This record gives sequence, structure tokens and C-alpha cells, in this order.
Amino acid sequence: MMGTTSRGSLGQPEDAAYGRLASPCAWIWRGTVKSQWESLGFDSEMFRLFMRMKGARTRSNLLYALSSPKDRFQLAQELDLDWNAVDYHVVLLNKHGLVHEYSSSGRVKMYSLTTLGESLLRLLGELDG
Repeated sequence: MMGTTSRGSLGQPEDAAYGRLASPCAWIWRGTVKSQWESLGFDSEMFRLFMRMKGARTRSNLLYALSSPKDRFQLAQELDLDWNAVDYHVVLLNKHGLVHEYSSSGRVKMYSLTTLGESLLRLLGELDG
């Protein structure tokens, strides 16, 4: 479930439940932002995936939610999203090496952050902080 909207330090709407910017599209690929991303090994494609493309906020929220391992149903409930949307974004995050998929029992697949996903999560926190 999403929290109420307030204003962050940059005057952008902030999601109170997660403490993140609600509109990451305010960031541009140059200067300090570019150097921060590149210093951690992320390229402009990863920047677009999390800061410019449709669904960027959802992917960011999924990373924050995966600070502890969860399955897709748990993620859908926690973020108040449709299960199919969660599935789409988790597959995309897995493709980019940000989450690790493993089988818990039977057909239930659990997801957790990879080292790369944890690095990106820290970077997103620094940009918002």
C-alpha cells in the first residue's frame, strides 16, 4: 500500500511510506548523477531503466521491497500492485542481474537482491537523500 505524498528536499513529490522520490524523471544523465552511476558500474541504460522509462518507480519500489527475500505474491500485496505487473518487473530486474530468483518450495519462486541490486539500491538512496 502506498503512503501519502509529501515534498522532498528537492521540491519533488516524495512517497512517505518509502521515503523515495515519486517522480524520478527529474534526474538527468550528466554531471554528478552520471559520475555516481558510472563509479558503481552502471551505464546509461540502467539509468533509463530506473530514472526515465515508464515503470521506473515500480522497479525502484520493488528493489526497496526486496531488502528481504519475498515471492511475487508477497511483493504484489506489499506494493498494492497487480500480480502480473510484479511478474513483468521482476523478470526485467532478473534479466539485468539486480535480483536473484530461487525456488523455495514447489512452484513458488523467491526473489532477493543481488550485490548489484544492493549497490543500485544504495545509489538510489543517496540520490534521494
